[in-house]
Amino acid sequence: MSVFPYELSSNKINASIVDSYGLTWIATEEGLNMFDGKKVHVFTSVLSDNKSLLNSAIINIIELKNKELIFISRDGLSIFDRPNFSFKRLRIPTPISVLVDDQDKKLFVSTSNNGIYVFDFDFNFIRQFKNDPLNPFSLSTNSFKVKGRQKTMKLLNRSGDVVIGTDQGLNVYNQKTNSFQRFVSETSATDGSLNVISKLSDDMVLIGYDSALKIFNYKTKTFTHIDSFKGVFINDILTFSNNNLSMIDEEVIEIDTTSNFVKFRSFVLTDKGLYQLIFNENNEISNEKFIFRNTQSNLNKL
Repeated sequence: MSVFPYELSSNKINASIVDSYGLTWIATEEGLNMFDGKKVHVFTSVLSDNKSLLNSAIINIIELKNKELIFISRDGLSIFDRPNFSFKRLRIPTPISVLVDDQDKKLFVSTSNNGIYVFDFDFNFIRQFKNDPLNPFSLSTNSFKVKGRQKTMKLLNRSGDVVIGTDQGLNVYNQKTNSFQRFVSETSATDGSLNVISKLSDDMVLIGYDSALKIFNYKTKTFTHIDSFKGVFINDILTFSNNNLSMIDEEVIEIDTTSNFVKFRSFVLTDKGLYQLIFNENNEISNEKFIFRNTQSNLNKL
């Protein structure tokens, strides 16, 4: 590990990525930094310039498959205009997560108090989903928490259905009917907050709570508890199929690739440590392995 030898606009770093062009972007509380291999360029919000960042404090960075870069701040989204080295502004009140649906070319943006906004890939507004107390097929809440950023809203299948975790339970958006279904586990009162969702298949997700780990089957509309994680705080989950194991650093995590009966591997980060769950072709857990102990209390994301 080497130290980045260049001065940044702030030492408080919120996110960083290397984009498809090899440029390193570092989001801080006092500006956006871009390293081109020779020098650091700093971008900030300028009140008199509507082509500058919406806000200098960048919370997160997302790159779309078309290589568009989106920078998230509490005031909305700033989309990088590469040819002009400037930004397009999209004001959204306190965005939390951005979900990209490449199939239907849509962006779902959850917010802290205003439900979910939907845009097309040209960033034109399509619709807004909000809770309607008189409509049981509406979104169950308008509020999404910062701790669930990029963890609790996932694309479920190629039909454009979206699974969304809230404090009021699980919501599944059905694109065909343009409505929501709500699902609550029998033990929801003792599960605590829903912290993370990880997709297993087109109709199954793995869900981590404050004190539980469960599998939700959208086809059968059922929850299955994983007993060995009862009372365990789940911070994050990453799931890989056998076809994308190249994304895992085998110098850090030893992977057995000899078995033909492994369909998915889920890495579950808890307050106790990191676990690996092996799912077989029947979507059942065939093996559970403890990898390392979580000795850093602030380690909450994979």
